[in-house]
Amino acid sequence: MRIVHVTHRAWPVVGGSERYVQEIARRQALEGHQVTILATDAEELTALWDRRGKRLGPEVPTVHQGVRIRRLPVRPLPLGRVTFPALRWTTWLVGHLSTGGALALARFSPRVPALAEALREAEADLLFAWNITLEGLTAAVV
Repeated sequence: MRIVHVTHRAWPVVGGSERYVQEIARRQALEGHQVTILATDAEELTALWDRRGKRLGPEVPTVHQGVRIRRLPVRPLPLGRVTFPALRWTTWLVGHLSTGGALALARFSPRVPALAEALREAEADLLFAWNITLEGLTAAVV
């Protein structure tokens, strides 16, 4: 089975959700599944909204513990320190009025233009979207 996990960061970045997603994916790979993690290239969380945030370079391995990791460039909006929280608040507000409107706005928090195409290319049989607080990563799955 082709399994894809969508998350904001992945190994070698170490945090609670990063470890959790990697462990689930590793166990699925051990069971014989073809597992891919689609993550942003953000090394620091600030890179999700600030262009000055630290990013992972191309030297980072693309396979870890039997799991393919594909990094997609995050493209923060201009003035991300202001626009990112404002967009998230607006998405929450619009979500009370229109699910479609909220999903359209959510694709920019964080903005990962290559995600939709990467999902199509993956041809996943099973898809997991992690970290609901980063709506742009889960909205692309819908």
